[in-house]
Amino acid sequence: MNKKVILALIVVVGIAGGLIYKFGPISSINKLTGEITEVGENFIVVKGYLRKEGRVVQFIITPNTEFNKSILAVSSEKLAAPGPVAPERRIVKGEKTDLVVGKVLVVYSQDNLLTVSKTEAIKIDYVGGYEFSK
Repeated sequence: MNKKVILALIVVVGIAGGLIYKFGPISSINKLTGEITEVGENFIVVKGYLRKEGRVVQFIITPNTEFNKSILAVSSEKLAAPGPVAPERRIVKGEKTDLVVGKVLVVYSQDNLLTVSKTEAIKIDYVGGYEFSK
């Protein structure tokens, strides 16, 4: 085979691979990491990035939506000890009222977020702050 044929095959395979990656069955993304830009009665609007493309998606909040708040817990016993303190990370049940404009979070949906602009949120993960205990 000459060099032109080999080069043409490489180009065709590369283009085909790119098209399969972008539009093929592996192009289903069901979570969006981003920032809340709007909060409504039963929805939030999140601006984030999917495959390096900016996306804005409206997520409908239902009674079935699961809220997971990540907190850093530190006991006063650990604070009193000399040296650095390593807080414990805990996941607790969150609430819709925790969601405010500017909060960064991860929202999960059953739909392909590459193809929809409005969908139901099935789970929302976010950082909630600190907890100090005795």
